[in-house]
Amino acid sequence: KGGWVTFYSLGQRCMAEPYQPHLAWKRDPGIERAATHGQEGFSPGACVSPGSGLGRLDLPGGQGHNVGVNAGGGGKVAGGRIAAVEPHSIGHRLGISPGDELLELNGQPVRDLIDYRFLCADHRLQVKVADGSGRTRLVSVAKHPDQPLGLEFAEPTFDGVRACVNACPFCFVDALPPGVRDSLRLKDDDYRLSFLHGNFITLTNLTLDDWQRLRCMRLSPLYVSVHATNPAVRCALLGNERAGEIMADLERLAAYGVEVHAQVVICPGANDGEELHRTLRDLAGLWPSVRSVGVVPVGTTAFTRNRFAAVGPAQARDMLAQVHACQTECRRQLGVGFAYAADELYLKAGQPFPAPEAYDEFPQLENGIGMAALFLRELARERAVSFRRARRPAQLALITGVLARPLLEAAALALGELEGISARVVVAGNAFFGPEVTVAGLLSGKDLAVALSQCRGGETAVIPGQTLREGRFLDDMRLEEVAGPSPVPVLVCAPHPAALFRLAREGGVAS
Repeated sequence: KGGWVTFYSLGQRCMAEPYQPHLAWKRDPGIERAATHGQEGFSPGACVSPGSGLGRLDLPGGQGHNVGVNAGGGGKVAGGRIAAVEPHSIGHRLGISPGDELLELNGQPVRDLIDYRFLCADHRLQVKVADGSGRTRLVSVAKHPDQPLGLEFAEPTFDGVRACVNACPFCFVDALPPGVRDSLRLKDDDYRLSFLHGNFITLTNLTLDDWQRLRCMRLSPLYVSVHATNPAVRCALLGNERAGEIMADLERLAAYGVEVHAQVVICPGANDGEELHRTLRDLAGLWPSVRSVGVVPVGTTAFTRNRFAAVGPAQARDMLAQVHACQTECRRQLGVGFAYAADELYLKAGQPFPAPEAYDEFPQLENGIGMAALFLRELARERAVSFRRARRPAQLALITGVLARPLLEAAALALGELEGISARVVVAGNAFFGPEVTVAGLLSGKDLAVALSQCRGGETAVIPGQTLREGRFLDDMRLEEVAGPSPVPVLVCAPHPAALFRLAREGGVAS
């Protein structure tokens, strides 16, 4: 029915406009151009129509009662599977249970967490859910627009994850060794996960419906793998002849009011040198829509096909010089650094990390940019405020990858200043991915087991927490499989100075 619709971005009101789905795509030349590439399936799903006006009984605290029960056919009903319901929440009072599936809100299908958060921002809701047998029921509730239903979902997208359609010769997923966790082999390129979790996407698989949804809902910010703004170079790097229109795509997002954080994965001989200069210049021209650019070196493993040469010290210094020159110009013209180099480049180049202030608001922190500067700042703070004596003596062996050795050695030196504590670094090589992979987060259980065998009697080994997910390492080994045969006690610790100092103050005992 159209009308004025308020849209929400991560729970905050950001836009209101009259939505006319039958006209919107005709007004957008970018969507018209997308149609010429055969991107079918435009269906205006972002329009929220008023409910059907079914009877409703308002109860105190946002409660409601069932207004209709429909015996389903018993088949699988598509929807968002509910993993948990917060006690005493609206969802709990409505009788919604873990294992149920959320199908519709106010008559609109719920495809993902974005739909869920947006559609929940209403003062009257009609909620359609299905139980495990497929039996559906419709409940109605009156509530404050900001009041959540209290539902947690098994997955952020309810209709699957959009897969990557590119064929990047440097794809890290294609270079995974046999035996990794199955979840690591998923090559997602889903704009919804970019908005919700900061995953990087390429924009090459967006449909007409996707562009329309981005326009209407202003899903911002998005994280985009640009790599190069030269059309020919980007097409080659992505292995996709449709990848060359990145500047037009970014300009379209700018017109929609969508902000972007970009990354450039440097593949020596392909997009460095003059190509990197062009890319940084072009992207800076789109500021403030493009808020930042992260420059990171390509990651290769022993299983990488069409191998690019790894970035060496001299190349790392050249890249840093380009990034720093761009930062100087951008600070003069834009007031921000705009382009930021990966911590890995400073380590490869043997250059000191910039001060934390150089990273502005750390827009690329989860991309490994600025973590080292924060680590060193936190380390200095802990040294200044920490108690000087541990509760009990301990000898700590800090296990890490090759790349982070300088940072952990600084931490070990600081920990050794505590009375009763000695600490040293044990560097673990990466036999699972190959010696080219030097980051601690990609150490496997087998790699850590080898490092544990190098620990000395009386030591307590400390392994980095980022090597584990749900108790398993990248090679699917469980923590107990690694710690059990270890000659020394094993603790898992977050890779932050505060966590390391807390562990040391407890005398090498998990607190």
